[in-house]
This record gives sequence, structure tokens and C-alpha cells, in this order.
Amino acid sequence: MTDYLIDAIQSETTRSASRDASNLAALAILGVDSSLQNPDAVSCSAQMIEIAALRLTLEGDGGATEACQEAFELLRAALQDEGLRSKFTTLETSQTRTRAAAFGVLAGMHAQTRQLLSEVAEAGIEAVGWGIATELTVLEVWQLLIRKHGWGDLDRLRELIEKIRERQATKEPPFLQNQAEAADGWKLVAMYHLLRAAEIVAEYTKEGSSGGRFDPVEQAEVHFDRARDAAE
Repeated sequence: MTDYLIDAIQSETTRSASRDASNLAALAILGVDSSLQNPDAVSCSAQMIEIAALRLTLEGDGGATEACQEAFELLRAALQDEGLRSKFTTLETSQTRTRAAAFGVLAGMHAQTRQLLSEVAEAGIEAVGWGIATELTVLEVWQLLIRKHGWGDLDRLRELIEKIRERQATKEPPFLQNQAEAADGWKLVAMYHLLRAAEIVAEYTKEGSSGGRFDPVEQAEVHFDRARDAAE
């Protein structure tokens, strides 16, 4: 990890932002309405900690768990603070929630992550363009998979994937022809692979196999790799 990132995550600004986020979470548990003292610092610190947590995780560093926990807490605070949250679009809110949930899983904060995902908002994909509709669906699918409140979440996940596939034939061509740039097309490819990866894991969780195979990790990793290649 670069010296710049190390200095950033160890700075007093970041430490203060973490304390601010912790205080907000504690008050939320007590049912007390509150807000961040310095929301801009929390937002900037979250970006720095996210990068650091990802780097440490990929490097297998022993400090990865603590960094992931801090990333989760800062992102959660951004969602809990009404002022910050009001600036988010529907897509940005879902993106933030999904990233927070991912860091929560990496940090082993399973109870807190399920609480964060207690109310997964249904994506209103009918009123938005195909690119955003697809991304909102991907985000909701992965939130449901991480939360997994019984078979109901897995059934809802499957319904969302079926719905996006039904709409793909009529919605994708005009989007690619009239609205999208080349990068948007590749982003769609990545989104479709992420949907398939989630579907494989969900099928295995519910049925004990996926497509007659019993290697969900290997199957999903193929689609993760292809999603990453498309994103690059």
C-alpha cells in the first residue's frame, strides 16, 4: 500500500470521521435521531478507507479485517445521516449499501450487515434507462443474496433475474443503438456476468447444486473474472 494511503487512513481527519460514525451508530441503536458532525469528512474518509481495505484484502494483509470494518462503519454512517443520504440518487444509495454490505461480510460483521440490509428497497426499474435498470437489479440481487432471510429472499432474487431477462430483448437493443457509448455496452456485459454469478450461488444454496454441478465457487469465479475483464 502506498505511503499516501497509509498517511490518509492514519490521519486525524480519518480518525475523527470514524469516531463521528461510531457515535451516530450508537445513537441509532438507542433510537435517538442524530446527524454527523462533519459529513464531508466522513464521506472523504470512507473513500480512502475503501481503497485501503480492498488493497489490504487483495494482499492478504493482517490489517484487512480492521480496515474492512472501518469501511463498513463509515459507509453505514453515510446512509444513516439524513443530510448525506438526501444527496444520493437511488442508484448511489444502492451502490453505497452494497459496498457497505460487502465490507461487512469481509469484516465478519454479519449481524450488523443483516441489519443494514433489513429493508432492501425494490428497484423501480420501469422508470429508468436500461443501463441503470440493470445495475439497480444487480445491486438488489446481491443485497438479497448477502442478507438471505430464508427462502423468500432467494425466490425474490430469482424473480428479479427473470424479470431483467424478459425485458432484455426489447430494452437492450434501443439502449445500445441510441443511448449507450462503447463503455456502456461493456458495463452491461459485466452486469450480466454478476447476475449469473449471484444466480449460481443462490441455486446452490437452495438446491444443493447449480446446473447439475456442485462447484458453485468455481462457476461463480468464472463469471467474476469475465465481469472484471469486461469492466477493464
